[in-house]
Amino acid sequence: MNQKGNLVLFGLLGLVLVGVVSFLIIMFVPQAAILMRIVLVFAIFMTVRGAIGDGTPTLLISAILIYFLAFKYFELAAAGYVVYFMVAYTGTTLFSFGLRFFFGKH
Repeated sequence: MNQKGNLVLFGLLGLVLVGVVSFLIIMFVPQAAILMRIVLVFAIFMTVRGAIGDGTPTLLISAILIYFLAFKYFELAAAGYVVYFMVAYTGTTLFSFGLRFFFGKH
């Protein structure tokens, strides 16, 4: 039988917990909020520049996204970014260990 249901629920609960903890840290530690805003601004700009290239549309789209994600809905965007970073790091780690298992020496 498939017994992975509880593991999936615990994993999702862990991601929600990471998001809530990062949300609380940002709400109660002003230095963390400033640092996270800077990280979000650079991440948004570099992502848009990588997708569109240099030019006026990049600046316009970046400005709109930065306004909404780094200032207006900052707490939700920062918590989402932390969860996204954790999932991406975990996925990359699992992928690299999986490759080592299949292609490494046994």
